[in-house]
Amino acid sequence: MGTQPLPVPILAWDLPDFTPERRRLLRRLEQYFEILKLGHKAFWTITEGGHRVFDAVGSAWPKQLLIDIKIKDTAETVRGTTEAISDMPSVGMMTIDATVGPEAMAAAVRNFRGTDIQLFAVSVTTDMDDKACVRRFGKTVLKTVCSHAKLAKENGVDGIVCSGHELHELKARGIVNRRFLSLIPAIRFGGIEVAGDDQKRTCTLEQVVELGADYFVVGRAILARSEPWLAAQQLGKVFGLA
Repeated sequence: MGTQPLPVPILAWDLPDFTPERRRLLRRLEQYFEILKLGHKAFWTITEGGHRVFDAVGSAWPKQLLIDIKIKDTAETVRGTTEAISDMPSVGMMTIDATVGPEAMAAAVRNFRGTDIQLFAVSVTTDMDDKACVRRFGKTVLKTVCSHAKLAKENGVDGIVCSGHELHELKARGIVNRRFLSLIPAIRFGGIEVAGDDQKRTCTLEQVVELGADYFVVGRAILARSEPWLAAQQLGKVFGLA
């Protein structure tokens, strides 16, 4: 697969609760991932006992967290949200909607300056194909992602969340490089089928490595398995973690 650095694996933990069984599972998967991604469900859900799922999961995970809430709001609201997140000790990454606008992006960038938190702009989500993208943005996926990535880079954002389908062109145009990173979701590997898969622009583990992505996210391809740790071991063999 070449001599370029391997991308950093991120586990997507987009679950609305954190039972003792899930705590045990997370411990079994910990050795195979450097970062844990918490989405809207985990970040905002309050349990019957009045506790945030985010707090419970965060306290059980000893490494970095990616807060994937794709924030999209006014510049002032983005400023307040990112200011609060900047004080969370385990957070190493956060996502912002690529269409939020330059002022809001700049507000988030200012709040994370002086911290180790990386800010990534989420462009066209991987459940959209060209037809859906044209309906929403008026352009194809590739044109939209390149436009979003360029805007994010110009405003000091650290990287772009896109599919592997766009990464080669982003690199060819000099948009993604060592100073503006890539994070690729919707990874599939090992012939594992995901029930109810709504993703249109998926990428295999081998492809994301060959493309030279900086980070990649895998969730359902592992957590949908009856024995998720076996799928994680398969991934770990590629990265020398098994």
